Amino acid sequence: MGYYMRFFDTSAEPLNLGVVDSALRQLDPAYRVNIFPKTDALQGEFHYGDGLYGEIEINQLADGLFDEELQEQLETLGDAEEGDPAPVAETLRAARRSVVVRVLWQGREPADTLVRIDPLWTWLFDSRTGLMQADGEGFYDSQGLVLAVK
Repeated sequence: MGYYMRFFDTSAEPLNLGVVDSALRQLDPAYRVNIFPKTDALQGEFHYGDGLYGEIEINQLADGLFDEELQEQLETLGDAEEGDPAPVAETLRAARRSVVVRVLWQGREPADTLVRIDPLWTWLFDSRTGLMQADGEGFYDSQGLVLAVK
């Protein structure tokens, strides 16, 4: 198992990891997304400097994995502890893709790892529409937590 964070993207504009890599490098040239061959720029590794911070992939509407992941997230809404699940469900149903990061701690403190991944979420909120989900926490918009789900 692992710790996953996901951005459910409702934007019409296509997205691949080449775009993500370019955007992150503009923020800080130490960022790098190593894209795996033969994955249509949809799977890779998330690096900052010499450090590996996660595995990253983009799952697309109707690709099977996305549909399964979406259904799982919709089911978790019944476990909401704080917030209104209705707008979150609406956003999830409108999502066209998810940007998924399996966070790799690599012996670092969680805060030291997450601070390196946070610019990805900031860029996605600035350039796309949707919600971010973090395992064991819930769903976030650009302002913060909108639905707590443990």
